[in-house]
Amino acid sequence: MTSPLTVVYSFNLPKHSNTTEHHCFRTLIHSLATLRQHDPHVPIKVFMGNCQPVPLAEFNASVVSFTGPEYGWPDLQASLGHRWVNTLHVMAQGDTERVLFVDTDTVFGRSPLKLLHLYGDLNTVYLRKDIPNPLVEPFNVESPVNDGVVLLPRGVYDHMGDFHVWRTTEWERMRAEIEAKIPADKVQETLWVMAQYATSGYFLHSDRFNIEYFDPQDVSLSTEPTQHHVDGEHCPGIDSIVHHYFTGNGCRYLPRNLWPPYLIESFERQLGGRDPCRCGFLTPDTTVNKTWSFGESPLMTANVTKTSSF
Repeated sequence: MTSPLTVVYSFNLPKHSNTTEHHCFRTLIHSLATLRQHDPHVPIKVFMGNCQPVPLAEFNASVVSFTGPEYGWPDLQASLGHRWVNTLHVMAQGDTERVLFVDTDTVFGRSPLKLLHLYGDLNTVYLRKDIPNPLVEPFNVESPVNDGVVLLPRGVYDHMGDFHVWRTTEWERMRAEIEAKIPADKVQETLWVMAQYATSGYFLHSDRFNIEYFDPQDVSLSTEPTQHHVDGEHCPGIDSIVHHYFTGNGCRYLPRNLWPPYLIESFERQLGGRDPCRCGFLTPDTTVNKTWSFGESPLMTANVTKTSSF
């Protein structure tokens, strides 16, 4: 039976990482809790790379282990390639009409099926425009895209045979261009953005794909200028269907018991003595199904059976 939508996550850890202490896993757990609060049935596939996979049966999520290039510099584009390799793998299986790829630092305000009602063309790739920031400026990209949330119809898979070659070639071109523009010690700061644009450029510069963009009110980013910030009672994106934030400001979204150990000091400085922002993605009336705990460190408590209409 074909599903109308499958949600895909993919992360790749450095060697010898503790899976459950890594920020990718911590943000994943919170993302899954927010998703299941609004939709208990949509299929979820989680790809975990270069690490000990952790079962996610409580979230009714399938876990797939893979081995790939180790995450990190200097070859960031290769180590990030797993996201698209795994997304295309799900599309190739043919048991879903669409794939919603999301980064782990993403939270859901409503069921992702709501996106299918608003963005329903099965011949269109839906992308999220990036927002202006200093890292973007050197690229001179006409329509920069943040690939943390992408909605892909199954049909585009048949037209993506040259994807990985194109993406690598574009990465190399952009890197040569950027190295000629900015100081060498600043190049590393742009590599993540470069990897995003080398990927999104594939769709934007081909006449094989129909491209449209999400409304920022439906798919929001953590630095939307019209949204509230950490000082207020609400977090950015609270009214969105999907909100993609950045791990570096995860104190606005993650419960304190999900803060990665190596980011606690940074998060405390950001908050300046304030309580973690209660952004409302998990509602106050939730009940505890299970406490995630590994060793002495509890990771989360969240209800994953509560549903709400979209």
